[in-house]
Amino acid sequence: MNNLKETAEVYRLGLLIGFFTVSDAVLWADSIISSEKKPHIAIINIAMSRNEHPEDIARQLDALPGKFDSKVVSRQLVRLMSEKLTQDEKQAHHIAHCLYQMVLYDMSPGPEAERSMRYFDDALDLASQGIHGNPAKIIEELKVFLQKSS
Repeated sequence: MNNLKETAEVYRLGLLIGFFTVSDAVLWADSIISSEKKPHIAIINIAMSRNEHPEDIARQLDALPGKFDSKVVSRQLVRLMSEKLTQDEKQAHHIAHCLYQMVLYDMSPGPEAERSMRYFDDALDLASQGIHGNPAKIIEELKVFLQKSS
């Protein structure tokens, strides 16, 4: 993620869907401040916003100037989800819910991915309640989907 605006959009979307926390965004802003001579005022504001709501931070991230490709942003976020799930399978429900939220924000990596993004949240809920499906199998399907879509 080398484009500042694209990275900001990854954090903005990640905050809105619940994948990132305010602390994640603040840490990212701190890293930008330490690496740039003259960071944008929005970056400075984010770094000082530890007690703000995610939506407020998202607005500040949106204020950063620049352009971004929404498909690139979506793929980067899906890649981060894939990495997180690889590290900790207990995050599967959370990640599945975040994928569903991405669809609601019209930020899927592509139209072919949308159906799966809607599927995993319900599938894991039903499987974990013992109603339908095998949670381990669905988690493996989720891993494959995330790797393929990132």
